[in-house]
Amino acid sequence: MSQINYKKIVKELLLPNAEEHGFNMRILKGQMTKKSLGFFERTVGEVYQCFEIYEDLLQEGTVVLLSYPWWNFEVNYSDEKSFREAIETIAKAMNDEGYKALDKKLVEPRIISDDYLFIRDNYLKLSDDFCKAHGIISKDNNSDNLKLVTDSVLAIRGKEYGEVKEEILRIAAFYADALITVLNGQVYWDDDNQVFKIIRDNQYKFVNTLEIVFASYKADAENVAINMIRSSYERLFTKAEKESLWN
Repeated sequence: MSQINYKKIVKELLLPNAEEHGFNMRILKGQMTKKSLGFFERTVGEVYQCFEIYEDLLQEGTVVLLSYPWWNFEVNYSDEKSFREAIETIAKAMNDEGYKALDKKLVEPRIISDDYLFIRDNYLKLSDDFCKAHGIISKDNNSDNLKLVTDSVLAIRGKEYGEVKEEILRIAAFYADALITVLNGQVYWDDDNQVFKIIRDNQYKFVNTLEIVFASYKADAENVAINMIRSSYERLFTKAEKESLWN
């Protein structure tokens, strides 16, 4: 099998259709457990996607398709002919299902940079709007803040993103404002990742409130959404504070 021109076959059988879907191909550096035969990637707007074909060095005669982060499968081979057949199988899988799945992901609701910028520049007004809508006078009570954020997210779960996007922004802004109030936290703009965060005492602990609210809104199960919000809320607290936080 050492005489097989793996990368040439992968390029021949996969690259044309991959390029039709906007993917470029490159070869990753070698690793202890796998040998890259082709790494395919594309960026559409702000969405980055990739899939990889590699040889499993721990299982001789095994080539793997790994499509991040959704699915993967293995195909076995023993010589050049069967390797070509394996790559043909992978190419067919990508043509039948893979590219469709990746294209579908492109149009799913997601947070974009402009949303973070909007939160950064308007979080106080958005929080005030949220407080007025819910009759909130004080943001000093942790339990009340957590319950309100949680209840508000649960109320919009299952609704179309276009219908609730503005409410997601308001919830995230209130969430940030509440953390700033109870923890004397600070607004932090992460230039590298272009996201809005709340930090405390210049520590490395932070909460990305918009990401948490959005992820909780999309969570498959209600208990997952609740745990996601609570754990993120507690992230900035010390161990001693957590012990008495909800007493």
